[in-house]
Amino acid sequence: MKEKTQNAGRGASLAMGVAFVGFTTQFGLIPLVKTGYSYIGYATLIVIVIPFIVHMIVGCVKKQPVMGSEAAEN
Repeated sequence: MKEKTQNAGRGASLAMGVAFVGFTTQFGLIPLVKTGYSYIGYATLIVIVIPFIVHMIVGCVKKQPVMGSEAAEN
């Protein structure tokens, strides 16, 4: 039973490899890499840049004193 699953895994790996080679030769490696880098750039915007900007804005809002709060303390 174990031998059948190993052979199935090898067959799936081989099929994925052949499909990848066929895909890269069909469309070219340079456009494929270019598309991948553009997706990585958009993912970076969503995951890193937007939360950083939101954190910066929230931090600035918390540091600013509320108008009239000095008069209420005295």
